[in-house]
Amino acid sequence: MNTSMRAIVGVFLVVSILEGSVHAEGTEGIGNEPIRRVADLSADLKAVADLPSRVYWREINGDFQCTYKADAKAANDAIGAFARAGGKEIVLWPGTGRYETFEGKVGSCDFALHVPGGIGLFMLKSARTEAGTPIFEVEPTLTIYVSDAIPADRLTIPKSLAIREIRDLRDRFVAGLRGPKTGAVAEAKTDAERHERTTAATVRAQCAYQLGMLGPIADDVVEPLRQGLKDPEMYVRLCAIDALARLGAPAARAIPDLEIVSKEAKDDREKQAATKAVSALKSAKAEPATGLKERIEAIHRIKAGRS
Repeated sequence: MNTSMRAIVGVFLVVSILEGSVHAEGTEGIGNEPIRRVADLSADLKAVADLPSRVYWREINGDFQCTYKADAKAANDAIGAFARAGGKEIVLWPGTGRYETFEGKVGSCDFALHVPGGIGLFMLKSARTEAGTPIFEVEPTLTIYVSDAIPADRLTIPKSLAIREIRDLRDRFVAGLRGPKTGAVAEAKTDAERHERTTAATVRAQCAYQLGMLGPIADDVVEPLRQGLKDPEMYVRLCAIDALARLGAPAARAIPDLEIVSKEAKDDREKQAATKAVSALKSAKAEPATGLKERIEAIHRIKAGRS
């Protein structure tokens, strides 16, 4: 699973850990038939959602995402339509995207639309870096997967759209993972304290989860996640464990840290998660990164050229 479906999946993973359970109301569709029942979208955004290149869409409790299969021309058409719909931010991601249906069917995609909403937006919209930058997607965002199908030099991006690259996402999530640590939720004495600590822990946990999705720059995020294993909240530590396991071979240097957790953790869930992660990392094999570095640098040049 790649960035196309990371946002809402991550939110519900974290919320389920924090609260014990979560009841999600989801709707999905395969193909490009016009969507009749959807989140509160403007007519212009719905036009983007209903582009003929769409292969899948899903809505969970008001959070809406679409994925598309396309070439560079169709991607540029989508970028233009997104800009006309009032879009503000576009993410350029190195490599092909993926999506997963509720039943676990996995497919590839070339660009994706995310319209934040529901519980995810409610819990995470106030999270900011020290510079005041939103850590998570709080506005409609279009992600373009830069690959052989859509080369970076074939993209036409209006000046009205801010460009984010994978390093920007890394910086935001690392900042969020290092954010306020106010102690254990269980130790809070008032409802206000419990809310504050739960929110802070949710932000850090979601950041840990999201760092685990940054596979193209895995080497950059292993160290922050190793530090996340020391977080005072078990919820955050569990997400850091999960993220390291998903990063695969590049996270092998975290095995000693995970082995310590598997031996010293007081909760069986944490012990089992760490033990499973150690096993997964020991058997993980490095994936070929053909052209990945070049794509990352090509994206960076596009963004730098806008300055």
